[in-house]
This record gives sequence, C-alpha cells and structure tokens, in this order.
Amino acid sequence: MSDFDRHPLTLYYFPLRARGEAIRLILHYGGIDFNDVIISMEDWKGIKQQGNLAPFGQLPCLGLPDGSIIAQTGAIARYVGKLAKVYPENPLAAARADMVFEFA
Repeated sequence: MSDFDRHPLTLYYFPLRARGEAIRLILHYGGIDFNDVIISMEDWKGIKQQGNLAPFGQLPCLGLPDGSIIAQTGAIARYVGKLAKVYPENPLAAARADMVFEFA
C-alpha cells in the first residue's frame, strides 16, 4: 500500500471553481482520491497571515501525504496529471498540453 492509498492528497481552494476546477477534474478523471478543502474568504485572511499553507500567499495549494505543499495552479495540474497518467511524457506533446492549459 502506497502513501497515496493511506493518505490522499488535499486540495485547498476557495468556494469557487476557477483555478481549482482543472485540478479537481484531473483528479476525478484519474480516479485519485483527494480531500477538497474549501477555505472561506474570511478564514483565508488568518490562514494567509500564518504563512504555513500557501508559500506564495495564494491558492490553490495541494497538500501531499508527506506534509509538503505544492503551490501554483499549473504546477499542481502537471503533478496530478502525471499521477493520473494523463500528462504526456514526450516533451513536445507535454509543451502542447501546457499550451492548451495556459490558454484556458
């Protein structure tokens, strides 16, 4: 049993679709179990001041089973895309996938 089987990923985002939605879609499509933690704007003020969740002071962030955090939408989407085995291994195909992602 891997760490991902015992301790799923945790996506932290606001009560909106926006930047978190592509990440959620990839996780669902890949059948990857995750906790979807919705942070209200009111709660975000205190969480942001603590500085331990969002390294750049922005959401979304993805919590990993080992306690580390990945920030920035594109980095998270590529990471979960690789976990879901939907991110291309070929560099040109990966660049094209990134291109479409960045456009959207």
